[in-house]
Amino acid sequence: MYVKNDCLIHAQAMFNGMKNRNIFAWNSLISGYSFKGHFEDAVKLFNRMQEEGIKPDLVTLNGLVSGYSMWGNNEEALAVIHQIKSLGLTPNVISWTALISGSSQKENYRESLEFFIQMQQEGVKPNSATISCILRACAGLSLLQKGKEIHCLSIKNGFIEDVFVATALIDMYSKSGDLKNALEVFRKLQNKTLASWNCMIMGFAIYGLGKEAILLYDEMREAGIQPDAITFTALLSGCKQSSLIDEGWKFFDTMSADF
Repeated sequence: MYVKNDCLIHAQAMFNGMKNRNIFAWNSLISGYSFKGHFEDAVKLFNRMQEEGIKPDLVTLNGLVSGYSMWGNNEEALAVIHQIKSLGLTPNVISWTALISGSSQKENYRESLEFFIQMQQEGVKPNSATISCILRACAGLSLLQKGKEIHCLSIKNGFIEDVFVATALIDMYSKSGDLKNALEVFRKLQNKTLASWNCMIMGFAIYGLGKEAILLYDEMREAGIQPDAITFTALLSGCKQSSLIDEGWKFFDTMSADF
């Protein structure tokens, strides 16, 4: 409870007072420190755990991989992957996805692709979270062909209905200049989130299709979706690119008055 609520001091105090600490208690606290970026504390606890005769499992090590990756420490995360292997364990999809996600979030897109290839070479199948992350990398590098390959993989593995995968596909196609496929994925998506609408509106805006962006915004409002700052940034960009000055001022006034 304390770890989930970011009360690590209380979590540590409760942990210290436990007479019989099982692996779940160790893993919870190590992950808590790791996710908050307190790696020195996490590693100390990891070492202490082994000194007390508790053998770390894949959950323990994945907590470290995820934490390091979240904070952009990919070398350390990869070192833990090697440590997993040295302990006779096998890195799973959670391990690799953490690496891929961390690299994508820090815009180290080529690293993400390298990790994805390595993951496949080791026979680990991706999940929907992996696919979303690798699509972000394809979008960042405008790798349309690679993105299409991942799209096919998504369909093959039944991930295409996942809203996060679909939104990542819309983003990838839009940033790679393939608005036709972006719109096709968008139209087929049943439960569109604000992020889905924003990605498609931004896609139109990037390529100077301001009128299309506005029409999609109107459609979004009719669907009962509230816009946010990203929506208005996309609309204003689209209006500027398309020389829709009056429409741009209208959105600016709406944003100032209502949001």
